Amino acid sequence: MRMREFPNFLEVNYSELDIDWTRVAEPQEDNYDVDSINKVAGLVFGYEKPVWDDDKPRLLGDAVAIHHGSNHYGGTVHVVEENDPLLENLAGIDEFFKTVSPKYYKSIAASLDLFVPMYDSGSGEAAGLGCTCGPVTKAYEHGPGIEFPCVGVTSTINNFMSATDGIIHETFHQRLYQLGVEMEDSNLQLITNDPDERYNSPIRFDITRPMTACVQAIYSYVCVSEYYADVIRYALGTENDPYELIEKYGLSNFLSTCAYNIHRISNGRILMEQSLETNTPAGSAFFGAFHKFMDRVIDSSIELMAPYKEEMGLKWEPSFK
Repeated sequence: MRMREFPNFLEVNYSELDIDWTRVAEPQEDNYDVDSINKVAGLVFGYEKPVWDDDKPRLLGDAVAIHHGSNHYGGTVHVVEENDPLLENLAGIDEFFKTVSPKYYKSIAASLDLFVPMYDSGSGEAAGLGCTCGPVTKAYEHGPGIEFPCVGVTSTINNFMSATDGIIHETFHQRLYQLGVEMEDSNLQLITNDPDERYNSPIRFDITRPMTACVQAIYSYVCVSEYYADVIRYALGTENDPYELIEKYGLSNFLSTCAYNIHRISNGRILMEQSLETNTPAGSAFFGAFHKFMDRVIDSSIELMAPYKEEMGLKWEPSFK
C-alpha cells in the first residue's frame, strides 16, 4: 500500500493531537519525539512498534533487528548474508556509535526497527567517509521477507563511519515518512506547498524537486551534520583515540565534509525561509523548532571549524539565491 491508500491519511488533524510539536523535529533526551512520531504513524497508518521475541543478533543494543534481504543496488554493493564474518563489524559499529554520538545512538535505537547490512566490495574496509544507503521498509509497507510494516533501513558497513552516517541519514528520512511527508507527496498537515510546485534543491542539483523532497533532504543532512560535528569533537578531544579517526581519515577530510554539509543545509535554511508553506498550528510549531535546531547545528559547526578555515581552505557560506 502507498500512503494515500490508508483511510486516515487525509483525516487525522495533527493540530488536534495531544502533541507538543515544538519537541518533535529534534531528538529529545526522553525520546518524546520518537513516541510522538510513532503515535502519529499509528493513527495514520496503523503502525505498531514491533517486538522482537527471537534470539537473533541485534544492532544498537537489543533494539534493532538485523535482516538479510535483497536490495536494488547491485554492482559491488551487496547484502551481507547470515553467518558472514563481516557481521563482526556490527558490534564495533554499535560501540563506536554509542561512544562518539550518544544523542543519535539513543534516538535511533528508539526509532529504528530493522537494519539490512550491506558491503561495498569495490571499496573494501578502506572506504572513506560517506556510504551507500537507502530505505528498506516504511511504517506503512512490508518489505521482502518481512511479514509486517516496520521502519527499516540499509547501509554499507565497510567501516564504522560509513555505517553510522548511512543509518542516521536514512532513519531521519523515515521519521518524516512516519509523519506523512514523502518525497513527492504529503497529507498537508505539516507542509502545505503544492506538490506540483518545483524548487531548486540545496542538496540535489540535477533536478528541481517539490518542497517535501527538499525538506526531506535538508532534515536528514542537518542530523548527519550534527553527527559529523560530534565525531570531530570526539576525535579532537581524545588524546589516545581508540578508533584512530584522524589517522584513518584525516582531519581535513572530516572538516571539509562538515563544511560542505553546512553549506548545503545553510542553503536549505534560506530555501525554507523563502518558500516553505505551512498553514497549520502543528506545522508552524514543528518548523519553528526545526529552524532553531538547524540554526544551532549550523552555528556550533561553524564555531568548531573556524580555527581551521584558512589553513584548510574551508568554505561553508551559503550560495542560495
